[in-house]
Amino acid sequence: MYDKDAIYKQSLVKIPRPEFVVLYNGEATFPSEMTLKLSDAFKEAPPEYHSFGSYLELTVRVLNINEGQNADIVKQSEELFGYVRVVSMIRANVNAGMLLTEAVTKAVTECINQGILAEFLRENSKEVINMLTEEWNLERALIVIGEEKLVIGREKGREEAVDLLLPIANDLRAGFSFATIAEKYQVSVSYVEKVHATLERLLQDS
Repeated sequence: MYDKDAIYKQSLVKIPRPEFVVLYNGEATFPSEMTLKLSDAFKEAPPEYHSFGSYLELTVRVLNINEGQNADIVKQSEELFGYVRVVSMIRANVNAGMLLTEAVTKAVTECINQGILAEFLRENSKEVINMLTEEWNLERALIVIGEEKLVIGREKGREEAVDLLLPIANDLRAGFSFATIAEKYQVSVSYVEKVHATLERLLQDS
């Protein structure tokens, strides 16, 4: 129970031990489990800061929840198990040559028939299909963009800007102009136009 007077106490106030877990279900090769640390993303501090000897740290447990990975954990949640099955079915349908919308619709229908998240999917099938179709298009877009090496950093002789692809794609979907996005991320307008063209092509293909 929360102690409303805790902020006034001078003694150490004990809090519940936090745990941070990330669930991975992408298509790239990924281990069953791994640990990520916030400090891995830190830039080297200037020499004058080294004497402080302390910094913020966060350790996150990342679990691969693709079908066949960490099944004992996935089965503990009916919702998580159902989500994993839906995603697996969609990928199988796409790999079989179906267009994206058809693949998602068929997967949702099969899950309902098999009793997987049946009640939820019956009541929200339209919203779920729209959400999964949009999510899949964005994932495919990032893969294609990466394969085509539309890397902003190429202009500066490095490939460090791949992490900008997702926020740029999100800003495009939000309706920001090419010039605004280019200025925001310090990239060329032509690069933003290439990202936009790739997204549009993928949406038309789905």
